[in-house]
Amino acid sequence: QGLVVQEAAALGVPAIVPDTSAARDRLEDNATGLWFKGGDREHLKTRIQMLQSADLVEKFGKEAFKRFWSRPPTLDRHTRDLLHVYSIMLKD
Repeated sequence: QGLVVQEAAALGVPAIVPDTSAARDRLEDNATGLWFKGGDREHLKTRIQMLQSADLVEKFGKEAFKRFWSRPPTLDRHTRDLLHVYSIMLKD
């Protein structure tokens, strides 16, 4: 998964991502950005049009910024979270 959605959130910029990508896990639909139906150009167009509203962009951007900086990614946190996932996987 790329970092562009997180980098945008860190700057207070909402993103639009397909609901079929891993980037979807990095934003909440209609809160910090928008999902569109993967492969559906018309739905993407609708979502882009939604962000023509400066008020909506500001609202989503502020929320994305707040959430990103409330728990910014660090090497320690990433390592701890990764080890947690591995420990869960090894229990099965």
